[in-house]
Amino acid sequence: MSRNKADGLTEGQLKAKGFYKLRKSGIAQAIVHYSGGNDDGGSEGITTIMEDGTTGEIKEHYLQGEYIVGKGYVTPNDYPEEVREEAHLADILVAPVYRLWGTFAGDFYVSGEVTWDTNTEKITVNQDYQEPNHSHQELDW
Repeated sequence: MSRNKADGLTEGQLKAKGFYKLRKSGIAQAIVHYSGGNDDGGSEGITTIMEDGTTGEIKEHYLQGEYIVGKGYVTPNDYPEEVREEAHLADILVAPVYRLWGTFAGDFYVSGEVTWDTNTEKITVNQDYQEPNHSHQELDW
């Protein structure tokens, strides 16, 4: 079972929900940093640029049922609403990385950024480095 709640969404649904949630939060751009290869990789953080030009970050939360000493069994619904909302937005923002690179399995290494821009409503991919022998398709959302 996947932890990412964005897995069941189509590209169009991801784009619509992602841009809606970014605008609702006053975020002009969200930049997902990623790297990986050889069966290991993923998101390395999400930087935000607010509409007023200030910067921040969106944290990736792994909300799951778990036992916490002193609290007992905690379900995802026991987390505060703002944590659940941030987790859902992060899941949507990182989804293009995993749709491009899957599990990062293969003889390659790649790093880059996926930028969500609310002004243009475009998602762009900038890759910093990639070993040969691996191909992918750019997002055309």
